[in-house]
This record gives sequence, C-alpha cells and structure tokens, in this order.
Amino acid sequence: METTRYCNRSVGPKDLLDSLGVSVLVPGYVVVSSIVTLLLFYALWHRLKSERRISKIEAYLILFPSLMAVISVLPLVSPLLGQMVSIVQDLLCVTAMFAYMKHTKSLLGGSKHLVADKSSCPFAVPPLCCFAKCKKPKMTRTLMKILFLPIQFIVVLNFVVLLVNCSLAYNGFPPPKESSDIPNIPSYMLIPFQISALYTYKVFMSYFEARLRGSFPRTRGRLILATFILCKSTGGIFQVLESKEVLGYLDGLDCVNFGQLLLPVVQLGLLLPVALIIPKVYTKKWQHPIQQAVEDIDKAMINNGKCDTKLEEGEGEKEEGRGEGEEGRGEGDETQSMMADKL
Repeated sequence: METTRYCNRSVGPKDLLDSLGVSVLVPGYVVVSSIVTLLLFYALWHRLKSERRISKIEAYLILFPSLMAVISVLPLVSPLLGQMVSIVQDLLCVTAMFAYMKHTKSLLGGSKHLVADKSSCPFAVPPLCCFAKCKKPKMTRTLMKILFLPIQFIVVLNFVVLLVNCSLAYNGFPPPKESSDIPNIPSYMLIPFQISALYTYKVFMSYFEARLRGSFPRTRGRLILATFILCKSTGGIFQVLESKEVLGYLDGLDCVNFGQLLLPVVQLGLLLPVALIIPKVYTKKWQHPIQQAVEDIDKAMINNGKCDTKLEEGEGEKEEGRGEGEEGRGEGDETQSMMADKL
C-alpha cells in the first residue's frame, strides 16, 4: 500500500470504524473508557474520604495520574492527535514535579526552612553518579533557588511549545509523519531543558527525603518521575518501530499506523499502577514534619516539666524534713530548760 507523508484530512472514530470494524473498535472503546472512568472515580473517592485536610496542590497530585490516563487515550478517538497528546503529557508531568517541590516547601514551613544547617547538596545522582566520591558542596539558599529554576523554566517552555503546535495546526500544518517535520522541531529543542530539569528534580528529592520522613516522599516523588520517563520512552520506542516499518498502516487509512493506536493502550496499562498508588499515598495519615517537630518539643517540655516537678517535690520534702528537725530541736531545748529550772 502506498503511504502519503501527511494526512490530507482529519481522522475520527467513523474512519476507524470503517477500517477496523465494529467487532474490534466498539469493545475496545468500552473497555478503555470504563478503565479511565474508574480511575477518575477512584481518585475522587480517595480525595473525599481523606481524614486530613487536602490542599489544592495535593488535590492536583491525587488527580494527576487519572488526568494523564484521560489525555493518553485521546489518540484512540483521533490518531492524528498523537503529537499534541505527547506535549500535554510533558506539560502535566513537569507541572506535577513543580507542584511536588512547592508542596515540600509548604510542608517544611516556607522557604526559610528549606535549607538545613550544615547540610550538603547531593549532586551525585543519575546521570552524574561518577561524582559520588567528590566533595559535596554546602547547601545554601542560592543553590536551592537554582534547583527550582529549571523546573519553573521547563513548565513555561512546555506551555509555549503547546501554543506553537496549536497555532501550526490552526494554520493548516498537518501532523508530523517523520522526525524531521516542522511540528517536531520545538519538541526537540526542549530536550536539553528537560534533562536539566529532571536532574535538579532528582537532586531536590534526594536532599529532602530524610527530612520528610512520615509523608512518603520517596514514593510520591519517584512515581511522578517514573510517569514522565514511561511516557517519553514508550513514545520513542513506537516512533522507532514506525520508522523501521515494523508496524503497518490501517486499511483505507494510509496516514494512520497501528502504532498510533497501540501506544495509548500501552501507556494506559503502564499508568494503572501509578494511578492506583498515588491517591492512596496522599490520603494516608502522615506524620507532618512541622507537626512532628512540635510534638518532639512538647514531649521534651513535658519531660522537663516532670523532672522539674520531681525536683520541686524533693526540695519540698527536704524543707519539710528541715522544719521537722528544727521543731524537734526546739522541743528538746524546752525540755532541757524545764529540767534545769526544777533542779
């Protein structure tokens, strides 16, 4: 079958129905839509049943995997949305990373409490594990601001790339069919910024994991990172398969590859564990870092109060003993004086 470089028209469910048939497409739509709906209700149920107060940032992070699932399955409705879906996935992931960092700052009581005294920066994280034996630099407020900067920058850049691709689609540029097509160029320009943002995010996680004990920081932070890596890696794998012509094209649709329909299903399956774990983690009972510090101080004050009470009781007993001794001495002196008068 001859293939064209670009699709000459939009491809929707009706075109897929004519190509795949009712027996394949309708059951697939039913299963996928049921899974996505259940994930959304699952996240909302955990959000509502939480025993503690959930902030807006936590609510977004609870719904983040479900939103990723909803976005990921959109190419099943129109396969030509694949490029746009990939950009939105990147935007959701980096926004979740930034929300995780802001949430960490709020848990610790603000920017003044981010940097611990005499702490070092754990910069030897992948892909720079080779610096593990090097001396770690001292963590300062300036260095902490530098860790936040790449994540903030990549959020803005992803939003700009999304607007650029929307404007290209609006002005008639067809979806990309090859890696060298114009709509792919902005995404390639983001790669260095994405790598630097991921590195600083991992450094941030490594620095705060020990200080956020009791709030599952490792699980929360790494699941967001795993979501980003899974979506990017699966997209790249299917692009390679399409370029090597391992996967063929649909009958009657020379611009739609089977990989464009398999990729959303694979990503949905990989997102299922993340969507099941994150809502549970955010709605569990946490030992708040500030609350834990206050409780430790209260316990210390109670213990000190008990010690002070014991000391006061001991001093009171000593004073009572001294008073009784003085009374005994006074009685003895009176007895001696009476005996002397009789004599």
